[in-house]
Amino acid sequence: MSTWTVILENREDPSAGETQSGGINVVKMICEQVVPLLRYLDGKLGKYGGPFDVESYVELTDVETIRRAIVDLRHRLKASRVAFNAKSHRVVELTADMAKRHRAHAAKLAAKAKELAECVAAWSLELEHLEKLEAAMRCSRSDRQQKNN
Repeated sequence: MSTWTVILENREDPSAGETQSGGINVVKMICEQVVPLLRYLDGKLGKYGGPFDVESYVELTDVETIRRAIVDLRHRLKASRVAFNAKSHRVVELTADMAKRHRAHAAKLAAKAKELAECVAAWSLELEHLEKLEAAMRCSRSDRQQKNN
């Protein structure tokens, strides 16, 4: 293995870079970090297969191809995040709509419960009035029977 010189770009200014040599072994880094990631992604290709140009990420051999693959993965990740955010936004909208419907339904149920309570109260009053009338009628009958006897 050989040690390469790597130019690390500053995110704010891509033209400004500082050279790191001797301290970073690119081949070792690729073997220890990138290749296992690529093998992992190979496994995901079968599970989440889609319109990919790459048959196997592990088959990528040179650094430039790996760099392009990483850029491609970043673009896919960004697109995935955009799609996720859109779906997440839709879920939030649907949840808010369901909450609104739930509140409206709860208000209708409360109104019906109030109406039912009023009906029960009116029914109770009518029943009480009916019982009083029946009691008065029984008294009237018994009075008539006592007069007839």
